[in-house]
Amino acid sequence: MRLLLAYDGSACADAARDLVARLPLPAGSAITLITALERGPRAFTAGEFAVVTPEADDAEAQLLTDLQTMLHDAAEPLRTADRHVDTRVVRGRPASAIVDEATAMGPDLLVVGSRGHGPLASVVMGSVSAEVVDHAPCPVLVARYPSVSRLVVGADGSASADRALALLRRWPIFAGHPATVVTVTEPASAWAGGVGTAIYPAWADMHESRGDRSAEARQVAQHGVEELARAGISAAVELREGDPADQLIRAAGVTDADLIVVGSRGLSTLPRLLIGSVARKVLLHAPQSVLIVREPRERVRNPEREAVQERRALPAGAVMALA
Repeated sequence: MRLLLAYDGSACADAARDLVARLPLPAGSAITLITALERGPRAFTAGEFAVVTPEADDAEAQLLTDLQTMLHDAAEPLRTADRHVDTRVVRGRPASAIVDEATAMGPDLLVVGSRGHGPLASVVMGSVSAEVVDHAPCPVLVARYPSVSRLVVGADGSASADRALALLRRWPIFAGHPATVVTVTEPASAWAGGVGTAIYPAWADMHESRGDRSAEARQVAQHGVEELARAGISAAVELREGDPADQLIRAAGVTDADLIVVGSRGLSTLPRLLIGSVARKVLLHAPQSVLIVREPRERVRNPEREAVQERRALPAGAVMALA
């Protein structure tokens, strides 16, 4: 396997590093540990029109050396006899530089901490991690725990959810961990039977349709269990009703899972599990680590962001010198 691990020295980055270190990666796996250095004045957290002293060249060179040392030290727990570990400092806005590196490298998995050194330490999801998830061309693991022991896997029968199951089947890194396959349907209306049917007979059909959806949901979940069994993952079925993201997070809490696995987007019709907004809600609100499985090379383009990037880009090491 090829893994790309974004690291900035924060506590969340340490958790991501430790999680990767504990994964039973196949022999010959390669891990690239990267950190980002802003270009020019932005390396010193200055605005676009800031004036930087002539000593900034030396300061930036020292910063580069410090980052390289940080990466070298952080990589030590990752090193084993059967792994290749590389470190690299990349230039640019952190989120953009990480995504660009992933696009060029084509890793099997991109791993990031849930948040970095941003000013809002209380937020669950940092802006860099969120942007990386939006634009990455590969599956992304957002780490909140330093290890994985139990999984919750969302299933709805969509191509995206099936892709997540297929990925877990191909990867050996979660073998031996118990899992719960969760399928969520909409709650039934209180008027779907009894007196409601007497008032509005069409609700009887709705009640029967709900039964059909429940049976279909169980079949979908059972398929997920069978797929995971092929990967050496023993899984149980759990059917839930309600908001999909909320129910996935609740299921993870009840089962003491530390990793939720979802597809990047799912069905737009009932049972509505794992559409793009649901995956995002899980990322924003789950206290567990979250693995978002995307189609390889699937990347959400943002032309406006890319245009701003091009205008702001400066040559490596460039600074605005004080005359």
